[in-house]
This record gives sequence, structure tokens and C-alpha cells, in this order.
Amino acid sequence: MKPRSAISAVMGGVILLVAGCATTVTGQPVPTPISPASSSEGPPPRLAPAVRAPLDARGIKACDLLTASQLAELNLDPATAEPKTVGVTDNCSWAYMNDPGNVGGVQLSTRPRLPALDGIYLLRGTTKTFEPMEIAGHPAVRADAGGADCTIYVGIANYQGVAVGADTAGRPRADACAPSRRMAEMILSNLPPLR
Repeated sequence: MKPRSAISAVMGGVILLVAGCATTVTGQPVPTPISPASSSEGPPPRLAPAVRAPLDARGIKACDLLTASQLAELNLDPATAEPKTVGVTDNCSWAYMNDPGNVGGVQLSTRPRLPALDGIYLLRGTTKTFEPMEIAGHPAVRADAGGADCTIYVGIANYQGVAVGADTAGRPRADACAPSRRMAEMILSNLPPLR
């Protein structure tokens, strides 16, 4: 059998199979009642710790999360702010004053579909480094490739989060996460309580 004939035979068999399964139903459709969810059902279990003192970053752009003086303390140049929106995240990066080829940055998410840190916990095991921690009373986790760079994800509120990172250009530091932790502390200190 030629390839085209084989394809025609298979497609013909699929059409006959589908046609043989079709039936005609007459009458009026009757809705099927849906039983209410039992009390044992509910939202899925949380993967990450809940945020005990939620803050609110809604309406704040990522480039506005840190003041000019805070950026200077972090050695980031406020004039180099580079905003960018990717999906549901609002991002901003700044060049280091003493090393313009490297950047520090934030990624803000105030519209996730699941609790902010749960998305990171779902990736557990896919990153070299996964270290739960707490920053200024907020649940956080370092999840990255390890080494000299450090990315920390912080729960601002249960459905709001921020990722902070500092690029060290591969230069080792005694504490690779010190700049990222400090950036996260500053951001949290600038945010109002969630209402």
C-alpha cells in the first residue's frame, strides 16, 4: 500500500469510528445539580509559610520600591533604572556605581494566581540552592544557582512577592546574600500594611 493510501485508510477508519459513536438525543436538557463542597474540601495546602504581617505593594512600580538614598547605600545608580514588565511581574534593574557592567534588581509580583512563594516552592529541587529563611519577619527563600550571586524571593503578602538579586560578576563574597537581604529589608520597610 502506498503511504497516501495508508493515510487515507487510517483517516477513513477514524471517521467511521467517530460516526459509529454518534447518537441523537431528543428532549430538553436537564441541569445536573452540583452538590456544595464538603467542609473537608477547601484550598489546597500551602507549600510556603504564610505571611503573618502582610504589606501592600499594589500600585507601586518596581523602580519605585527603593529610594534614591537606599539605592546609593546599595551602591546602585538611580539614574540607570531600567523598568521592564514580563507577564505578571514588574521588574527594575540598576547598574552598580563602581561596576556599571553588573546590575542589581527587583522583580515584583502583585497579581500571581497562587500564593507568591508557593510558586517558588513548587520549583524546589530544580535549583542548586534552596534555602528558606525569614527577612524582617517575612517568609523568604533563596533559590538560585548558588555561588557568588544570590536571588531571594520574599512574601510581601500571601499573594504578593518580590525577588531581589545582586550580581557580583562572579567575585566571591563572605556572604553572597548580604546585598540581596539588605535590599529586601529596605523594600519591606518602605511598604504600607495591607488593608
